[in-house]
Amino acid sequence: MRKEYETDYYFLKDKSNIDGLTYIPNFEDPNGFKNHQDDCPDVYTNGRPPLEISDCNLQAIDSILLGRTINNIVEIGVGRNETRSFIHKLLQYKTKNGIYCGIDVEDKSYLNDLEKNVFTLKETSMKQIAVRKYFNQIGLHEIDVLLIDGNHSVDTVVNDFKYSDLLSKKGIIIFHDTNYHPGPNIILDAIDKEKYLVIEYCTQDDDFGLSAAFKV
Repeated sequence: MRKEYETDYYFLKDKSNIDGLTYIPNFEDPNGFKNHQDDCPDVYTNGRPPLEISDCNLQAIDSILLGRTINNIVEIGVGRNETRSFIHKLLQYKTKNGIYCGIDVEDKSYLNDLEKNVFTLKETSMKQIAVRKYFNQIGLHEIDVLLIDGNHSVDTVVNDFKYSDLLSKKGIIIFHDTNYHPGPNIILDAIDKEKYLVIEYCTQDDDFGLSAAFKV
């Protein structure tokens, strides 16, 4: 189940200047957790889940996307689980003329397929100017699905949420690792529930967890 980070550390809710977030999560514990940490040392009290991407995670993607028209997809953190990677599931729902763009700090160009409008960018998602420039180069001006599964620190996930300003009218943000990792976990409570419907999937202890925020 989703870990309650807020009760474990000195937690602040800073004023938000990001549309869709009611506050900016901020840990200020000089001897404990930091906003830039990808993980917390004591997070796996019951052991680490056996699969990075579980069957439940893949089934949840089906539940989220089935019956929707999905043109443009942006995935942050790409192809790290070979055949179980989310990219393969996402591309099943992309329309023929839609654009997929994967962003990763490692080279994932082997996944590129220009005929099918599948692109990858070797870059950190923190470099907003460079990433948005690439979006413009490939003709991606609106996002139907934004999947956030890169670095899992609070700072990085808050940064990645900023790309939601490109979401289409019925756009969806999908967060992986919401049961354990600090960034995707803690941002769920900060999302403005008047602008998004947030649903948690795969909340069992032996799953890293997956959640979605649907624009309303």
